Amino acid sequence: MDDRSSAPALLELSRSFGRHAASEKKRRLRAVMDHPPRAASDWVRLQSCVCFLLAYPDDEEVHELAYDLGARLRLWELGDRAVRLVNSGLPGTCVRDQLSFPIARRLSELHPGAVEIDWDELEDDTQLQLVLGLWVSGAERHGLDDISMTTREWFARCRSDADRSDLDLLLSLFEQSGLGFLERDHIFESCALPMRYALCEPGTARSELYWPRESICFQHEPIDREIVPIEREIRRGPQPSSVLGRREARTVIDVALQALCVRNLEIRPMTYASVDDVRIVDLGGGLEVAFLGCIPSYREVLEISFSFLVFKNGIPIGYGPVSVYFGCCEMGINLFPEYRGAEIRYLYPQFMRAIHHLFGAEYFYLTSYGMGEGNPDAIRSGAFWFYRKIGFRASDPDIEELAQAEEARMRAEPGYRSSRQMLRRLSHTEAHLDLSGGKCRKLDLGTVGVRQSRFIASEFGGDRRRAEESCIRRLRRDAGFDDRSWPEDAQLALRLAAPLWAMLAEEEGWSHRDLSGLARLIKAKGGRSEASADRLMRKHPRIESSLRRLAERDMD
Repeated sequence: MDDRSSAPALLELSRSFGRHAASEKKRRLRAVMDHPPRAASDWVRLQSCVCFLLAYPDDEEVHELAYDLGARLRLWELGDRAVRLVNSGLPGTCVRDQLSFPIARRLSELHPGAVEIDWDELEDDTQLQLVLGLWVSGAERHGLDDISMTTREWFARCRSDADRSDLDLLLSLFEQSGLGFLERDHIFESCALPMRYALCEPGTARSELYWPRESICFQHEPIDREIVPIEREIRRGPQPSSVLGRREARTVIDVALQALCVRNLEIRPMTYASVDDVRIVDLGGGLEVAFLGCIPSYREVLEISFSFLVFKNGIPIGYGPVSVYFGCCEMGINLFPEYRGAEIRYLYPQFMRAIHHLFGAEYFYLTSYGMGEGNPDAIRSGAFWFYRKIGFRASDPDIEELAQAEEARMRAEPGYRSSRQMLRRLSHTEAHLDLSGGKCRKLDLGTVGVRQSRFIASEFGGDRRRAEESCIRRLRRDAGFDDRSWPEDAQLALRLAAPLWAMLAEEEGWSHRDLSGLARLIKAKGGRSEASADRLMRKHPRIESSLRRLAERDMD
């Protein structure tokens, strides 16, 4: 076999372990570094090899060779292949996407000049011109309205520094707008601006993103794919964990944002991650998970919403959002393609164990999307059966009956596997794993939201500002607290939650003690971490029962 075309073979070999496999990896890694690949697809395969071998190295030498190959990928000239490798995450290529305001701003800070408006892809700049007209000073609007000048030309002439990008000018206009961050970010997204993020600087490509660790866990033996008894594993003692200082937290958040960006991904809890609320949990075997709490102004009233990034030997391998309330946890781990099928059966129980001990979750559930409904990746991977094997059960009784029939057929016909058509039928359900003995149940948050809307409509004529002010006064009076001495973030938490809490307290006739506990909870919701607020909410004697009665009562 010609070693110059060994990228596919190296990719296949990367997941084999043992003395012979390690020796063969070293030989092929050296060979491929001497012969740059010809086909664009082989560049992608080599990048996948580098990513996987950095996360799962057999030994120190394999780790060093994988690192060296990653460096070679940056040094080799892509030539005409660069156009075909857009959005591949390879060094020297670019990411084309519509970035949110926080992501575009942070990438511009980390890598000045690397992110720019992709004018060639912008088909209609009408919305952009309307937004610019809101913020430029009076006579400047004549320049924007000048039909002899394109919007792109207007940017080129109006930058304060020729070295600044058009995006820098736009970001500064948005920052000076005086809008709240949610309004600012929404208007920015309404412009639907295509952007181009050039991966020219070292440390920007997929294979170059990592969180430095002091030691590496080597993979000497084949990856263990056994399924452990999940309830026993989850209830084992808590894993080692620590809260990061702001500097290291910023590093982890930046790695997370970039790891998703170079794969054309974004999840909002991560976009609004707080440097004051990053916790690392050691899952064992070189696996760590970083839980990223949200900034106070992005937090939900009832749920703890956070994002996470999974590391293997400091390499980001997966991500996701997690929401927890009253012991219930919506979850799902999204592994990046390079790492799928590796040690997910070990990772999942350890991840759930961390959530159980950190946030008191005992009822875990996944949406039908996680089961495969409208999710081709989940159908291809057989996600329904993976979750079933580790203990999840279909929440829909009809789907559960169908799953049991499929299991009976598998026992009767060795080698039988569900077809894609069957997997699509099975996907029309949520799935759950209940360790609470029925004590924890999902809450219909949508109905709670509608109840609050009707409360504001009936009592305040739909005037939400008046509702907020009136409900705050009620809570101050009934609970006997003065929020004017609270920190700014705690005051914000009160403004966001006041209509809901006032509605509950009024309808349920809460005691002064109940209301005092509520005041402590609201103040904690604006604290450094939401975890303390969640503990107070779970211990409060009235909140959950009041919310459930509110959600389950017939609409009148």
